[in-house]
Amino acid sequence: VTAAQLTGREEERYAAEAWCFHLRSSRSVIVDLCQGQLRSQLRCPHCGVRSLVFDPFLHLTLPLPADAGVTRLEDVVAALCREEALDCDNLWECPGCLQRVLARKKLDLWKLPPLLMVHLKRIEWIQDGLSFRTRKLDCLVQLPQERLDLKPLVPPETIQKEPLLYDLIAVVDHHGVEVDAGHYTASCRRPDGWWLFDDGRVTPLGKDATVVGRQNYVLFLERRC
Repeated sequence: VTAAQLTGREEERYAAEAWCFHLRSSRSVIVDLCQGQLRSQLRCPHCGVRSLVFDPFLHLTLPLPADAGVTRLEDVVAALCREEALDCDNLWECPGCLQRVLARKKLDLWKLPPLLMVHLKRIEWIQDGLSFRTRKLDCLVQLPQERLDLKPLVPPETIQKEPLLYDLIAVVDHHGVEVDAGHYTASCRRPDGWWLFDDGRVTPLGKDATVVGRQNYVLFLERRC
């Protein structure tokens, strides 16, 4: 969709049409439970024309700050959605003023699913002389294990008007400092508390266990009804 001005209702209609088109070929239980929708937009800094695309997502991949020891999940999501300017190698030909411009690009969480999967991108590529190598980021991503409010992170014109309160129900942890090695475990919440799944071993952790830590790799969040 390309237009100078769109009302909130018009954006809702375009987003709904894109979602219905997606469901025609991809409808499943996984889609209903785990897929959400992103709004991606390019904006011309000269004439204000915007190009909008609504795309489905199965999980959110969140880059982590390289030099931070601690951050919040809300801040990492906000950083993903922060508006940025394209560089000279990615000039956009604006359909409004017909110029090649340094467009402003922005991503928004438009529709969040009942079960939200969050991948914390702990692998970073860094230059080492003439080559590149990887390193693991051990940044602690803080979040409440209950009643995480994601409503402030979606645009006010979105169709989701209900409260977006999420509870953490499972985490996948990566143990080790090497990218191509290490060990994975999972902690899952059951009615009787948290349980640790480590290969063939299953260990109860209790109802008040803290599972948020520096080894978290994938988070599973369930929206409250």
